[in-house]
Amino acid sequence: MIIKSLKLVNFRNYSLSNFTFDRGINFIYGDNAIGKTNLVEGIYYFSLTRSFRTNTESLLINKNASSFYLEGVFIKENKKYNINISLASNVKKIGVNGRNVKKVSDLSKIVNVISFIPSDVNLLKDTPKKRRDFLNTTILKNNPSYLKLLNDYEYLIKERNSLLKSESLDFNLINIINFKLASVSYEIYKIRDKFINKIRESVEALYKEIFNKDINVKVDYLTFNTSSDYVNKCLKIYEENMDNDLKLGYTSTGIQKDDFSLKIDGKDIGKFGSQGENRIAALILKLSIYELSEINNKPILILDDILSELDKNNESLLLKYLNKVEQVFITSTKKYDIENCHYCYLTK
Repeated sequence: MIIKSLKLVNFRNYSLSNFTFDRGINFIYGDNAIGKTNLVEGIYYFSLTRSFRTNTESLLINKNASSFYLEGVFIKENKKYNINISLASNVKKIGVNGRNVKKVSDLSKIVNVISFIPSDVNLLKDTPKKRRDFLNTTILKNNPSYLKLLNDYEYLIKERNSLLKSESLDFNLINIINFKLASVSYEIYKIRDKFINKIRESVEALYKEIFNKDINVKVDYLTFNTSSDYVNKCLKIYEENMDNDLKLGYTSTGIQKDDFSLKIDGKDIGKFGSQGENRIAALILKLSIYELSEINNKPILILDDILSELDKNNESLLLKYLNKVEQVFITSTKKYDIENCHYCYLTK
């Protein structure tokens, strides 16, 4: 899929701006603080109606306005989609081809965008929550029903934690919740485990294809329960941890603490890798999602300021790979000479 045009109204530093884009590489360059990242953030927002920089949506509104409006024209499988999104008074409205859309999951079936931004270099070094968010967001884009499982799990955890804090514990009720938690956990575990297995193969292939590195890659899914008798094992773990959970007042063990690690030739990159190794590993993880996407649903790629930290050799190898991508947006403070590239120079 590709985005053909974008209109930004009171979004970040844009009061009213229109852009057109091409297939292949779209190179956006200009001085610092000119709005390069804001522009690609606007593109990304059409995917799950989220920013890749902040959870506070009011920050997306131009300081001189009280609302923002985005309008994009997307092409997917030769079908045109006119999509608009507005945010005013904390009320978000989505329209697709003149029809109101209430579920974000319906929008995610149309628009798929993957971003790599400077802070992603810490993906493997950061907290487990950052990696869980990566897992969840990526899976959601390809499996909208996954959202219901996450919501069900979050609801059950809140219910269980509330019971753990009560003065008189209802053991019958908590046993019922434990079983429901175990059942939902199993469904989430299966989806995540399948995803990690696919990622493992894709990451190794991409290291070889892009950077000519024939290495051994191991992506480990770090979870609390891998038993073949998953549900019963969960129930046993909940029972064994009950005294501790009662003291803490919350559920201390479960898939809410899942994590993953990436090892290259036995070295855990998150723990022992250099900044450069972490940058390339995180980039490869993001690109693996592109490779795993169905041929008729390839995501738009956003690479924010990726070239500045790569040496000339890796830069050349990456650009060669990106020439086969259906549509990619690269931002930079300087212009690079790239074959078959659409340039967009931003000025004040």
